[in-house]
Amino acid sequence: MLLTGWRSNVTTYGYQLVTLNHYSLRSAESYLVKRDRGRVNHVDRDQGLNYWFRMNNNAHRDTRARDHLPMVKAELERLMSDPQIAAQHHACVAAHQAKIASLKQRPDYAILLRDITSDRMIRLSRMHHAFGSEIFLQGPDAVPAGVEDAVPLPIKPD
Repeated sequence: MLLTGWRSNVTTYGYQLVTLNHYSLRSAESYLVKRDRGRVNHVDRDQGLNYWFRMNNNAHRDTRARDHLPMVKAELERLMSDPQIAAQHHACVAAHQAKIASLKQRPDYAILLRDITSDRMIRLSRMHHAFGSEIFLQGPDAVPAGVEDAVPLPIKPD
């Protein structure tokens, strides 16, 4: 706890009872929409590069939810069989994709997207275990250049 502050992991209290995964981020492109929307509880805080750096915790793949995939797919199919639900779902997806396309046209968001998907940020996201809370507060610029080179980039699926 001294090194990582509030961050928890599988060795900390409670995981033997329940696992509740709450993901602050979905994808880099969806993050643009999240940032544009702003924060609810901290309206005065920017959700820029430092926020992405703190919240992009993806060093470990958690596949436990796959056991529930058949049940989830069946429930999704049941919901989508309702024409009104399906129409609203498709409208929301289309609106989200349109918002992403619009934001990617803005120079400030194009730069943010480039920065959060850079090789450096991908590598730094796999080093969170090595950072203390002060690094998280200061952001990726507090990590000396080149430190991330010790971590290989993930292999992208074909």
